[in-house]
Amino acid sequence: MFIFRSMQLVIAFFLFAMTMALLPLAAARAEAPAVLILETSDTSKSPLSQALYMDVISRIANQVEKAGFVALRSSGESDMSAARSEAEENSDIIEQAKSAQGEQKIAFAAVIRLFADMVLLTEGTQIKLGIKGRLLDVGSGDILARFDLKLPENYQAPPSCNRRCLIQMLQSNAAGIADSLGQILGQRLNERQENTAD
Repeated sequence: MFIFRSMQLVIAFFLFAMTMALLPLAAARAEAPAVLILETSDTSKSPLSQALYMDVISRIANQVEKAGFVALRSSGESDMSAARSEAEENSDIIEQAKSAQGEQKIAFAAVIRLFADMVLLTEGTQIKLGIKGRLLDVGSGDILARFDLKLPENYQAPPSCNRRCLIQMLQSNAAGIADSLGQILGQRLNERQENTAD
């Protein structure tokens, strides 16, 4: 009975210590500026394109958090692919960011699109891949970054590359572009924070 009671006390103390250790992390996260990443849904995308897109979003979000920001994700409620002016789209993005605010104040918003396609050629397969979008300051409406990153037009897989090989090439290239873009956005966000603090 004594041993069982002692074990209960040890477990209770361990849980208390863990809770106290996590409190500063939770407080720091609450104080860190939040970036809302709008996921533009497209029901016409293939399962492969959807999976690629989710991986791209996750990688960008991870890099943004490494830069010291809180990355929040939300599905875009409006059709961001509609033929509208950039100003109208930006206004819609900012409104969505403001309406999504809860306890965490959203300081920035990003909209990200992925373009992925494969074209069968006489010899080999041309791989088309690009990530496009922009980063906005929710408070001022300023555009902090526009990005349109693509693979070279002549990028192609050899004839020996089967479907599995092609998918791996798409995934690898999408991951590389997303990680680099996330790092760049993190740097841009930190620069904005430093300029605002001055």
